[in-house]
Amino acid sequence: MDGAGDFPQLKPTRLIDSWFLERPQPMVLIGLLLIVLAAAAGYFLVVGVASLTDQIDINLPFGTLNLPPLAFLITGMVVISLFWLGWVLLSTGTKRRARLRREAKEAGAKLKAEQAATQKRLQDLSAIRDAQLDQERRLDDQGRA
Repeated sequence: MDGAGDFPQLKPTRLIDSWFLERPQPMVLIGLLLIVLAAAAGYFLVVGVASLTDQIDINLPFGTLNLPPLAFLITGMVVISLFWLGWVLLSTGTKRRARLRREAKEAGAKLKAEQAATQKRLQDLSAIRDAQLDQERRLDDQGRA
């Protein structure tokens, strides 16, 4: 067998295609669950800290800074969000660079193979043309003799 007949071929149908495309993927569900949990935790933290009225003193080289706990909570949320965004950008950029490097390498190899094939084809055509010219010269020499 040629390998294609080893497995039964399934015809794509609208029902199968729409079911696969509309079915939520497990990673998407986990991501949504984590987002909902993070939003709920953030809400409860803000509500819980908002009732605290004690100021927190921070000693800095140029003086003392007094901030409420809610300011620290929001600052922490912003810092974590910026860290996450930086991590995502770093990860995406690294993957993109690796993909572009791989594609460039594959394109270079393909170009090299095409150039080798073209050179081989030109050499073959040149050899055929030389053989034809030699044969024509022999025929002309035989015709003159």
